[in-house]
Amino acid sequence: MAFTSLASSANGAVKILSNPTWDLILIFVLVGGALFWTFLSGRRRVVSSIMLSYVALAIFPAIPVERIVSSLGLRDAVAGKIGVFFILLALLIWLLGARRAKPFSPGGSWWQVLLLSFTQVGLLTHITISFLTPDRIEVLSPLTRRVFADPDIHLWWLVAPAALLILIRRLEMREG
Repeated sequence: MAFTSLASSANGAVKILSNPTWDLILIFVLVGGALFWTFLSGRRRVVSSIMLSYVALAIFPAIPVERIVSSLGLRDAVAGKIGVFFILLALLIWLLGARRAKPFSPGGSWWQVLLLSFTQVGLLTHITISFLTPDRIEVLSPLTRRVFADPDIHLWWLVAPAALLILIRRLEMREG
């Protein structure tokens, strides 16, 4: 029974990977971006950008996005919302982020930085997909819908980066 389930899952994965949808390609690009961000920025910047992602998520509802999108003449309100969110995040990172970060700061190992980057990319992917309309979410692959758009997983994506930060901090306190 377990072998049949495993074989079925493997066949589904091969089918998805042999003919990927645009959203799976986007996820692969985001994972690659996380790897690049990890090695480029270092732990301090990754931690700072995770915290600033939460700040952007808290500030975003107060921004008059509809007025901004309409004043810019954008036809796609969803793309406008996503753009405004990422502009806000970029501004926060630029204005408030850790500027003197050194790659792989002595306090953190490479695997910690990599995990933090993956959770941040997952959080940002989840936030981006949450801006989509239900008809656009239906176009996404089943895997993407299950991992990033499922309402049952919403809380997990919001908590995972912060929980990982807490866990890493606790491990450091034990070692130090």
